[in-house]
Amino acid sequence: MPRPFHMRPPDKPSKVVHLPNPILGYKIVEFGYHALERMELRSVSEEDVLKALVAGRQVPGRQPPGKTRIRWNKTARLRCCL
Repeated sequence: MPRPFHMRPPDKPSKVVHLPNPILGYKIVEFGYHALERMELRSVSEEDVLKALVAGRQVPGRQPPGKTRIRWNKTARLRCCL
């Protein structure tokens, strides 16, 4: 029987990071396996993502319930969108 689509493959774990200082009120950030893959493809580090959460701006428009989209320009040619 196939596993439900929302469950991550067991060979692709997520990564949990405990933050020394809360970001947006959270003390723990979990990078899902898909996010880690995309970060690697885009040459974006965990530090870049955390900087985006702190210094980025919220993207206007409708987002799925419980989600916030944040954008941050790492360089003039590279933009992070979470």
